[in-house]
Amino acid sequence: MGDLPGMEGPALQALPQIEYRLTFLYLEHRQINREDSAILILDDRGTTGVPAAAITVLLLGPGTTVTHRAVELIGDAGVGIVWVGEHGVRFYAGGRPLTYRAHLLMKQAKLVSNQRTHLAVVRKMYQLRFPNEDVSGLTTQQLRGQEGSRVRKTYRTAAEKWKIPWNGREFDPDNFSSEIQSIKPSQRGMPACMDWHMPSLWHADAPPLIHGVREITSEEKVGIAHADSKAAIYQRNRRIQSARQKARQGSDYTVLDLETTGLSHLKDHIIEIAALEVRNERVVGQFHTLVQCPVPIPAVVSKLTGLSDAQLMTEGRPIVDVWKECLIFIGSDLLVIHHASFDYSFLQADCKKVGLSVPRNQCMDTLKLARQKLSKLDGYSLEDVSFYFGLNVAGHHRALKDCELTLEIYQKLKEIWGQSQIPCKHHLRCE
Repeated sequence: MGDLPGMEGPALQALPQIEYRLTFLYLEHRQINREDSAILILDDRGTTGVPAAAITVLLLGPGTTVTHRAVELIGDAGVGIVWVGEHGVRFYAGGRPLTYRAHLLMKQAKLVSNQRTHLAVVRKMYQLRFPNEDVSGLTTQQLRGQEGSRVRKTYRTAAEKWKIPWNGREFDPDNFSSEIQSIKPSQRGMPACMDWHMPSLWHADAPPLIHGVREITSEEKVGIAHADSKAAIYQRNRRIQSARQKARQGSDYTVLDLETTGLSHLKDHIIEIAALEVRNERVVGQFHTLVQCPVPIPAVVSKLTGLSDAQLMTEGRPIVDVWKECLIFIGSDLLVIHHASFDYSFLQADCKKVGLSVPRNQCMDTLKLARQKLSKLDGYSLEDVSFYFGLNVAGHHRALKDCELTLEIYQKLKEIWGQSQIPCKHHLRCE
């Protein structure tokens, strides 16, 4: 076979390592050509030459034209090329350079395939994100939750700094002006850079290390070697069931509390909601808001909580917005609630009124746990159980304070029960 036409591509050894290259170069309203091993950038001010091998990703904005010769050089130099909107806000299309070797990708696949090495890589990646925290005992799911809390906190901090109203992220596919729809286009440029950057590192975005991966527990591996053995299958199923039971009563959960105008979910209303996100027995995030009430607050409730009608009107939010954000906050977490059937009856009634799906989270009711273990108490209200454990109830009857008390009670009850014996309620339901 004869020689192929065109200039010969650079030798692999002649290309600089990725750590010495520019991350990306963004151009708009330019003509792009080639001269030897340099990309020529032409505009009304003249011509500028840029060594192709000094770039990782070339972002082409509006008004750019590129010649075939320039693209040939870009590919030979291992440079990604991405067509984007103005200032890199939108991602339209792109081309990846060829990957010369697959040894790092094979190593990546090997690390992902082994549970121990996979988790070790994930912890090392998150240690870079949280250099001052000990992540050595956290699972991938716990690390994801910690990162999610950090992102939400960053949003809240930025909103407060720039005095922008922000009450959570909301996606409306039919409304392009909605927050997430507006953010999404601006987010696409950076992932596109990373996507086209990976072949230069001889890696790939699959197999994934963090997102899109479910951790396989050691219990689930039992019986794999002898899959046809009935005894092994029975043992595996028992251990999986035990693992799921432990997961439900583990150290990751969300504490929830509501304040209402009365005791009936049929005629009374929620006036305050709070939730605490707990990861590895530590509070890593909180949700708290007042709720607009369509009726005047009874005097006894106002005296108990210290809340007024005027306060709810000025500081409260519509119930539909509150529940949308709150349900996102609690996600699929195990919920810890004192007198769960009471709170859930209001949650269920409100979700049906505003057209939201009623959550079916697993739940731990501290009132029921206390009744089973603290037999000498005269009552089992949150205040009664708090007094039994010597907790400070100042500020009681406010949702956030009650969440804090419920959390302390739950942790103390777990110590009494023992982690392996504490019972678990399967799903929230109205009783």
